[in-house]
Amino acid sequence: MILPGISGSFLLLLLGQYEYMLNALHNFHLSEIIVFIVGAIIGILGFSRILNYLLEHYKEVTMAFLIGVMVGTLKIPAVNIIASTSAGLLDIVSCIIAIIVGIVLIVVLETKFNAIE
Repeated sequence: MILPGISGSFLLLLLGQYEYMLNALHNFHLSEIIVFIVGAIIGILGFSRILNYLLEHYKEVTMAFLIGVMVGTLKIPAVNIIASTSAGLLDIVSCIIAIIVGIVLIVVLETKFNAIE
């Protein structure tokens, strides 16, 4: 949940626990909700420390891995959009335009902030 593109819902889907947690929330199983929240807090705090250590000692390899994970997570929505019967040419073109705008925005912001430093 610290990394962009990897949300808590996405992690629950990958682990096969999304429906389970939805049912726990819907039926208000307090013990399961508390265990989930405590686990999420411990996971976020622990992962942030590990990530900080890796970025301090192995910055290039860690960044390459994180970028790979974030780009790899784009496969799932892209496959769903393409496989969807309602996704027409206009939907695919609008997704490609959004990708191009995002890339241009990132390059412009990176250039702007690197000029400030």
